[in-house]
Amino acid sequence: MSNRRVLVTGASSGIGRATAIHFASLGDRVALCARTLEGLKETCSQLPEESYLAYAADLSRAENIDAMFTNIDQLWGGLDVLVNNAARYDHKEAISELTDEQWVEILDVNLLGTVRCARWAVKLMKRQSSGYIVNLTALQKDQPIPGWAAYAASKAAI
Repeated sequence: MSNRRVLVTGASSGIGRATAIHFASLGDRVALCARTLEGLKETCSQLPEESYLAYAADLSRAENIDAMFTNIDQLWGGLDVLVNNAARYDHKEAISELTDEQWVEILDVNLLGTVRCARWAVKLMKRQSSGYIVNLTALQKDQPIPGWAAYAASKAAI
């Protein structure tokens, strides 16, 4: 039983959910983050109640990230592992059709959300002189798929 303090963003489905469940199975405390608490219900149902915290946080909003990390630090006294998994991929128009606003929406979550979370994690991890940050990217960064330009750019930037 390791009892690490872990934060997984984008924990409502897919890789994020599987990652959170895996860390919990190792005996770690896991903070789950998704845009809504409703989205985290399924993940939460697969974890022991005392092993997790759940946060609704829009990672495009710095104040949501600040509140989440402040709360984790207050409750757990630090963080050992950050898994930056959250991503938006909802604008799948051709590059010639993507608006500036759509680019900003994707980059603000996928790239800046990752940076904001990493900045907070480093602050907490420096205090304890240890920690790990895992930033997930995607195959689209190397193998473009039509309609995924903004997503691919955000993942390549990571």
